[in-house]
Amino acid sequence: MFGSSIYLRDRPAFTGGSPQAVYEELWQRGRKGRLRTRAFLSAATLVLCALLVNAVFGIVMAVVVAASDTLVHWRIYSASRVWRLGLRGDQRMNRFLRHTLERRGHRVLHARTVPEHGIADQLVVGPGGVWLVHNEAWSPGAEVSQHGGRAVHRRPDAVQARRRADRTGRGG
Repeated sequence: MFGSSIYLRDRPAFTGGSPQAVYEELWQRGRKGRLRTRAFLSAATLVLCALLVNAVFGIVMAVVVAASDTLVHWRIYSASRVWRLGLRGDQRMNRFLRHTLERRGHRVLHARTVPEHGIADQLVVGPGGVWLVHNEAWSPGAEVSQHGGRAVHRRPDAVQARRRADRTGRGG
């Protein structure tokens, strides 16, 4: 069955979704609960501080509690920014492959698990063979080379340190 998960059968919430898509969906589902909790915390703070000190202090503290809760949840959500950026690149690659290769008779399968390899962003099947496509985002100054049949990536700071060492004659 194409488009379904072999690990999570009969679970419509998870079938066909990447971990990032599942996370985004579950995050949206929990929005009402987060807002309810934030309102309860703010109301409890308002009542408690208003009774113990005064109403103005209660209002200020309720706003501080609501802002703190918002900040905490925003930080949790922004930690998944890498996934969202990766998803955008993955969608661009999907669109590119769809407009180029699928029109020429190739079959492009997206986000497939390949035994003994892991998850391939795209699996391209065509008359010339089968290709595994991985989308990677590297900084512009990165150096990519091939060693032992594998692509090796060096960060720009490591590349610059290596070049400096080579210039001074200390390179290995």
